[in-house]
Amino acid sequence: MPDEGSRGGEHESESAFLGSEKNIERYDLARKQYDENVWDILQEFRAEISRSRRLVSEGAFERLNSLYSYVVYDLDQKISAIIKKEELDVKKSEELAERFSEEVSKKFDDAIDDLASELNLKIND
Repeated sequence: MPDEGSRGGEHESESAFLGSEKNIERYDLARKQYDENVWDILQEFRAEISRSRRLVSEGAFERLNSLYSYVVYDLDQKISAIIKKEELDVKKSEELAERFSEEVSKKFDDAIDDLASELNLKIND
């Protein structure tokens, strides 16, 4: 997958992290950038998943679709709920930032690792 897919995660985690730091000016900028860019990034992610169908097994394609659904219907909705409010919800922002650290990065790493294995691109120690 291209770097554009990973940029989506960076914008998402940046919004959550900056909110948790109570840095309102930077948080407002991150909110604006997220709102302006998220659907373009998600559309690129969706297009890459669609293109991958020619290169990977049906199972891998379904796992990528599942990852996309996770991003759109879980993460984006939670981020959007936080950033739509004018007043910063520090607790929810901190929880989301923690979730990115513990869960989201691992899901993306695992998806990339699975694809590399399927495409015989992994270097075995």
